Amino acid sequence: MKYTKVSIAPCNEMYYIWNSEKTLFVVAGDTTKNTFYLTKKYYKDNIQPSIEEWRLLTLPLGIGNAPQAVVDYFVSNIIKNLKKRDIHIAIDIFDYKNNQNIQILNDVLYCINENCEEYMIEFNESLDKEFSSINVYALEGTWKSEFTKKKADKKVAKLIRSVGVSQISSFVANSDKITMKLKSNSYFNLGYGDFNNEYDSLLQSYIFK
Repeated sequence: MKYTKVSIAPCNEMYYIWNSEKTLFVVAGDTTKNTFYLTKKYYKDNIQPSIEEWRLLTLPLGIGNAPQAVVDYFVSNIIKNLKKRDIHIAIDIFDYKNNQNIQILNDVLYCINENCEEYMIEFNESLDKEFSSINVYALEGTWKSEFTKKKADKKVAKLIRSVGVSQISSFVANSDKITMKLKSNSYFNLGYGDFNNEYDSLLQSYIFK
């Protein structure tokens, strides 16, 4: 049986929901807030009536440590009420010197990397932020990895693409792909597909506030 897991991302602005087949990020907002309200009630009424109030209050931070039944309830309600706004995120003025901007980008790339079987995405952060980069590596597979389709069975090969984060002016992303607009007005895409044709409208629709 595959168990679904949930964790708040390091940026604290989205949640990861994953199992053995898929990783999804959900932006923290009205949908997650409403779902946590229902989940706290379910937790107390159906799983642990004696649970302390402080544990319920901190559930949004510690959902990953909750009983599996609570996690399953949370996930089923999230999936049922998802809107496009919940599963997309954009930053319209990306500042590579802004720690929050960098962490959100890093967390998005982590999710896309988990869903990508063809190559590995690495966020290479330098002490001098101007030299931080996003590197894309080819993966060399063994017979086993081609059979199981698991990235864990593959090893990193040569560097095939790279972009400096200081060159990014904005981006639009979901759990499977990201389109970054560079300061040169060109696009840099990672994952399955791109947002090039609808970039400007999507950017305005999903700006992270």
